[in-house]
Amino acid sequence: MSKEILKLENVSKNFGGKNEFPAIKNINISLHNGELACVLGPSGCGKTVLLRLVAGFLKPTTGRIILDDKEINKPGTDRILIFQDYILFPWMTVYSNIIFGLEKSGLSLRQKKVLADKYLKMVGLTKFKNWYTHNLSGGMKQRIAIARALISNPRVLLMDEPFAALDSQSRKHMRANLEKIWQKTKKTIVFVTHSINEAIVLADTIYLLSSSPARIKKIYKISLPRPRPQYDSKFMKIAKDIEKEIAKEFKNNFNHDFKNNLIFKDI
Repeated sequence: MSKEILKLENVSKNFGGKNEFPAIKNINISLHNGELACVLGPSGCGKTVLLRLVAGFLKPTTGRIILDDKEINKPGTDRILIFQDYILFPWMTVYSNIIFGLEKSGLSLRQKKVLADKYLKMVGLTKFKNWYTHNLSGGMKQRIAIARALISNPRVLLMDEPFAALDSQSRKHMRANLEKIWQKTKKTIVFVTHSINEAIVLADTIYLLSSSPARIKKIYKISLPRPRPQYDSKFMKIAKDIEKEIAKEFKNNFNHDFKNNLIFKDI
């Protein structure tokens, strides 16, 4: 088994000052080098808080986050967070957006170009390198965001529902692209989603979160061969098991948002 590189040890995060409330509680996660883990849960349960803690934008109220045997206490280029809304510069070309993350790298222009060309090819945007981003589709913009993250060579890639704003066909296409990129780079990825099928398609491991405050309700190790057709009997069995866990949470907590905000079918 590959080396364990990222650990969350009894991590909790509270907000609210005097009237503080817990957003996540006693989270324990362990990721190995090259693992693709999905964090599955309803909207508002604390998934984004979890990513921001790993990114170093927030500090845990209790517990520790360890990357490569060192405790995380601030942002760093070893962890790159990709958002749903791309955060690209519309006045820059695709090429300029991608190399932006190398501004303080000390690399020469030639070295930057070599890296940019490598990742442009990897995400299938070589012929669009001189285009401006406002002329491109949502899926293409998200590929630029992925290339810009990869060019910095992070240890961990953090993805916050990156395909949620895309239409069904674009979403399927982007999942396939991400799988190919992951298989080529073997990056460790933490991918947040509220789609059950998306999690099963992508993940080596799924962490199913409860409603807020988020706790890990169940961990699924997904050993299905790739690519994973969604109507395969083993795929459907895992999906049904996750649905049962969600139904228990719904029954126990009377939280309508939990059930209604999770997507049972692919969109």
